[in-house]
Amino acid sequence: MIEVYYAKSLRNVRHDVPEGGVSRDDYDKVADVPAEELEAVFREMNAVDGTELCCKLGVRSMSVGDVAVKDGVAHYCCGAGWAAVQFA
Repeated sequence: MIEVYYAKSLRNVRHDVPEGGVSRDDYDKVADVPAEELEAVFREMNAVDGTELCCKLGVRSMSVGDVAVKDGVAHYCCGAGWAAVQFA
């Protein structure tokens, strides 16, 4: 299971990984995705044909700056791929 957190505001989101990490206070947990890989989380949390988890939950698609936590390690959604990030 991979936890997904969305930024409360996309206004201040950075496309590069913020030095020093990101504050959990700036995020809302939106889902626990039954997936093994981050790529599968990205797919389930992006609306393509309406069958994805984000559509079922009624939340927006995953965007740059959102966070997925896999095995206790936080991963920042970048413009291309993921980067480990401090998330406290």
